[in-house]
Amino acid sequence: MIFSESWLRDLCNPPISSADLAQCLTMAGLEVEDVSPVCESFSGVIVGLITRKEKHPNAERLNLCQVDVGKNKLLAIICGAPNVSVGMKVACALPGAKLPKITIKPATIRGVDSAGMLCSKSELGLTEESDGIWELPAEAPVGDEVRDYFDLDDKIFSLKLTPNRGDCLSIHGIAREVAAITNSKVSFENTSAVKPAIVDRMSIEIVDKEACPKYAGRIISQVNPNVKTPEYIVQRLLRSGIRSINAVVDLTNYVMLEVGQPMHAFDLDKLNGGIVVRFATKGEVVKLLNGQDLELDSDMLTINDSKGPVALAGIMGGLNSSVTETTENLFLESAFFAADVVAGKWRQLGFSTDALHRYERGVDPNLAQSALDRLSNLIAEVCGGNCGPVSVDQGSLPNRKSVDLRVAKCEKVLGFKMGSVRIADVFQRLNLPAQYNNGVFSVTPPSYRFDLEIEEDLIEEVARVDGYDKLPAISPNEGLRFVPINKKITVEKILRDHFVRREYLETVTFSFVDDQLENDFGDLSSERIVLKNPISVHLNVMRTSLIGSLINSLKFNVNRYQNRVRLFEISRVFNSNKTKIRQPYCCAGIAYGGVLGNQWGRDEKNVDFFDVKADLESLLPKNEVTFTRSSRNGVHPGRAADIIFNKKNVGWVGELHPKVLSKYEIASSVVAFEFQIEGLFDLKTTVFQKVSKFPAVVRDLAIVVEEKQAAGEILTFLNRLEVNKVERVDLFDVYSGKGIDKGQKGLAFRVLLQDTDKTLSDDEIDEVIGELLEELTRTFSAKPRR
Repeated sequence: MIFSESWLRDLCNPPISSADLAQCLTMAGLEVEDVSPVCESFSGVIVGLITRKEKHPNAERLNLCQVDVGKNKLLAIICGAPNVSVGMKVACALPGAKLPKITIKPATIRGVDSAGMLCSKSELGLTEESDGIWELPAEAPVGDEVRDYFDLDDKIFSLKLTPNRGDCLSIHGIAREVAAITNSKVSFENTSAVKPAIVDRMSIEIVDKEACPKYAGRIISQVNPNVKTPEYIVQRLLRSGIRSINAVVDLTNYVMLEVGQPMHAFDLDKLNGGIVVRFATKGEVVKLLNGQDLELDSDMLTINDSKGPVALAGIMGGLNSSVTETTENLFLESAFFAADVVAGKWRQLGFSTDALHRYERGVDPNLAQSALDRLSNLIAEVCGGNCGPVSVDQGSLPNRKSVDLRVAKCEKVLGFKMGSVRIADVFQRLNLPAQYNNGVFSVTPPSYRFDLEIEEDLIEEVARVDGYDKLPAISPNEGLRFVPINKKITVEKILRDHFVRREYLETVTFSFVDDQLENDFGDLSSERIVLKNPISVHLNVMRTSLIGSLINSLKFNVNRYQNRVRLFEISRVFNSNKTKIRQPYCCAGIAYGGVLGNQWGRDEKNVDFFDVKADLESLLPKNEVTFTRSSRNGVHPGRAADIIFNKKNVGWVGELHPKVLSKYEIASSVVAFEFQIEGLFDLKTTVFQKVSKFPAVVRDLAIVVEEKQAAGEILTFLNRLEVNKVERVDLFDVYSGKGIDKGQKGLAFRVLLQDTDKTLSDDEIDEVIGELLEELTRTFSAKPRR
């Protein structure tokens, strides 16, 4: 909401500065985003009257003007603007005047003296560009300061209103707030009822009275739309961000800014029959004021005559019934449209209007007729004409229910004793009728305060009007309490921290994807969950895997020449069978491009299966997870593994199949992983162990096993054995060939041994290695390699 400070102070003028006024509004919840001057600073510019004009004797394009500047003083001023004429009132800068860019001095131009300058709007800093000299209104008094006459010391306030404060989208609403906040008086001009001078009426029918509970209108005949809008109204409109169009339109906009009621004026002679308010029939077309031919949907409320739609209700009028310079007879509309009928329509239409902005936030349902009288009086005063009686059709208008405020509850929420007298004073300043009985205020909000519905709303009003700065600073009196760890949040943080350290970037994508992505990367054992009303044909199924979404993100990056991409996502997937739908919480990631960034000292190497597997091994529970060969949908055979935890398949890691990637125009290899989070991370209390000060010993253990036996399974087995003095076991060699029988293979493990109390002897080391070999022989039929 943008408004002129001087307009506000005409209604409510608290004895505070502009800066203090802005602070008061902001602290009361009406945030002031900006306070700016109407124009740049200048002085010494007065209203002048051109009494004579003649050509410069030495320059064809220059005029020598005689200018009356008041006090029986005439000045000779040379001007080159083509629009100067005798009888024209101008902004005349006297010698010594200080303009935004220059100081005026007497000058001699082509041999003729010039005592001043006739100014354009741009020279005074009012506009960036202007055509010729600024022509002032004929009623401007000669000799008056231009700055005073046009109130150019005014300031423009810009408010950032929250959606619940639609009542402050008018100068009256803001004045009420300022009066309450500063405990000042406010006075509004009384609107007198219009006495009809003609009997002409327009028939009005509302088909859907829930969408439009009230529609009022009046005919005004024999108006003159070509008269000039009064300058004070033009200035107030401009300072509220609205340009002047013609007198009738300017006055409807002015009343909207003044009282908050959007209104519209039709050219009566362009309407056919009476007014009907109804929802559109799909396919109907209306040409709007912005020139757009809008094809209507059935959820759009329209204003119609006997031939069809002439306006989009609460949003914009139609071009074919608009007021022009030839209009003689008007039909004025003032209506109350339900907020939910127009709310969000700007998304559907691709544009918004001042009327839509107000109606979707709420307009006073009792304002329509008084606003119509206010507009009618202004039009009759400015444009002339004869007013007819008001035609009205209405249903049930909203009734405001009383809201109770318990003094004890208010004091408990605010944290200090306030007392009923102080609360009553706030309600009086806000013009909220309130009855007090046994510690309870029963408040009936006025029709324009549709944001007051529950007790907490009233408590907020008490706090903000009394002053947030008066709330005491009181330390909490409750002790600190330990709360249970939120396992989900903790695990998510562990995952995010880990993958970010590994140079992955987190993505957040839709839970619905293209069914083609599901065919290529989804869980084929799960039934598809198809959306009945997708936001796009390419987002029509719920995903059973996160990989498809990550592939879309990867393609987006590759198309923008990103040659090294690491992405991960933590979210739910949706698996369905005939009996139920499961929504497991999963983590997935993809790696594409080089293992490292560009390096000058080594050849570039693309990421492979083992690089990503290492990323997972450094994260997943040590010695509790194993990897087995996988044949999952969409992966390269022989380059993928399932992740096994507690004998259950909880995920996979592998290189995606090149044929599948070629569909998405991804040329290089992509390694991906996905695993379910639930149950995988058991948040155990960390147990600290003593650090040994004695040296560690490394021994190698070589065995022979069946060729089909997975080396990873043996390695996990060894690390899970709780053999005393064994710190860690690593696999460092797999061999088959000379010296190894056919159908068998050799495995070599490096065993790290250490004791916390002493240095290990050779006998103790041999005993531990023998124990390990015995366990391997019993479990895997392993033999020592000779």
